[in-house]
Amino acid sequence: MRALSHYWRVTRQDHVVAQALLEKAIALDPNYGKALGLLGTSYMFTAHMGWMEMAAAISVAERAARAAIRADDEDAWAHNALGHVHLFARRFEDSLAEFETALRLNPNFALAQGYYGLALGYCGRWQDADEAARRAIRLSPRDPYAPSISASPPMPASSAAITRRRSGSPRRPCASAATSSARIEC
Repeated sequence: MRALSHYWRVTRQDHVVAQALLEKAIALDPNYGKALGLLGTSYMFTAHMGWMEMAAAISVAERAARAAIRADDEDAWAHNALGHVHLFARRFEDSLAEFETALRLNPNFALAQGYYGLALGYCGRWQDADEAARRAIRLSPRDPYAPSISASPPMPASSAAITRRRSGSPRRPCASAATSSARIEC
């Protein structure tokens, strides 16, 4: 798939080229699950980088991700794409579920592993987030997406915050660094 070489270059222009190639492939085969999944993931990364408006990206990427899952629900890229959509739409539990499915289908999928860690961090599961990010980097130490996948929300100021979460105490809102400074319950 030619689009993958452009996707992994992590530039605005390469993502535009990748999306065009993927759209062309999907026009030839509307049930090409991997192309649909990669298209959804590319649109979400494009918005994440500020190259596209987030709301527009979520709309296009969610359609592509859901079509990818309908075409092939055993494709890790399809679930990765929907995990990205949920992550940036701040539907963290749904995001976790999709990334877990992607990783069940492909345990060595470093990109999904890294963004899974990011979603864990937004939900206050700091240690799990750190483990997931470290695993992603071990899986792909020179990954061009490493700066994105190893980034996580700020750790709590004290271990008391971690203890509260582990003990089942009421959760405090967490700030979503992904799209705004709005306060969100995880």
